[in-house]
Amino acid sequence: MTDTWFYAKRCFLALAETLSKHMIMLKDLTYQEILSFFDAADIHGKTIPAVIQLDPGRQDHSETNTVRHEARLMKKIFLKLRE
Repeated sequence: MTDTWFYAKRCFLALAETLSKHMIMLKDLTYQEILSFFDAADIHGKTIPAVIQLDPGRQDHSETNTVRHEARLMKKIFLKLRE
């Protein structure tokens, strides 16, 4: 899941950057689907690390290194962009 989240996150961040520059506009339905995706990632990503270290001894086990935390941050970004 971590690899999938990494690539999905990159796509969403690129979309957020494009939206912030007013280069494209999205329909409300698209925003709803994006926010639903982040809600699902919030639910299922509670224990999934967002970044995995090569050395298991250096792995960050804090709550800020979870897919859940990053999904919540990305949801905030898209809610601000929708305004």
